[in-house]
Order: sequence, then structure tokens, then C-alpha cells
Amino acid sequence: MKFCIEIEEVYAKDIVVESDKWQDALMSAIKKSDKGQFIMLPEDMKEENVYVKGWPYSVCDKWSVDDVDEYVKKQPHWMSLNITEDEKRKALVFMKEHVDKNTGFNWKSLEQALTAVVEKRKC
Repeated sequence: MKFCIEIEEVYAKDIVVESDKWQDALMSAIKKSDKGQFIMLPEDMKEENVYVKGWPYSVCDKWSVDDVDEYVKKQPHWMSLNITEDEKRKALVFMKEHVDKNTGFNWKSLEQALTAVVEKRKC
């Protein structure tokens, strides 16, 4: 018999939003995402990568290698560098280790992480 095992690495951050209702907390987080303060996409919500918990409500936004892969595919500069899956994982680890407590994970921090990973190639 052959078995296929899928391992998904997910990196998450919590955004604390004070509100009386969880729906208001989620809407506030979506508005912050729309302003670019962090990334939360509709497809993330469908895959339950975003959830709301407790008081004050905390909205958690999860990132995976697939998110980095989608971003790289949409950016010609990064596509031309042929970034490997291992490098995408390293970028997520870099983001987690260097996360700005005020903004969390966002496109800018992903850009910085990818740049750092590509720079290490040269060493």
C-alpha cells in the first residue's frame, strides 16, 4: 500500500479588536485588511484560515506556503528568481521571527522576507 501524507506549515498572527459583538470585530479586522495593515483574503475565510475568538475579540490570520506561492506567481520579479518551496518556507519563518507587533504579517513584510532569503543565496 502507498500512503500520501500532506504536511501544511501555517504561520498565524492575532489581531486584537475590541468590540461588543464578534461580527463587529471581524468587520473591523476586514477594514484594517483593506487598508493594507495586514492581509486577510476572502478565500482565507472560506478555508477557515481566519477565525474570531474570545474577549476582547482576537481575529487570527493564518499564512501558509501556498499564500507565498500565490504572491510570487503574481510578481514577475519574484517569478524570474525561481524561488524554491524551501525558500518560501524560509520566508515565512523570517516573517514570523521579524514580525512587527503593530502591523503583523503583510505584503511589505513578505517582500522583506523574500529579499532576505534571496540575499542568502549569494553567500
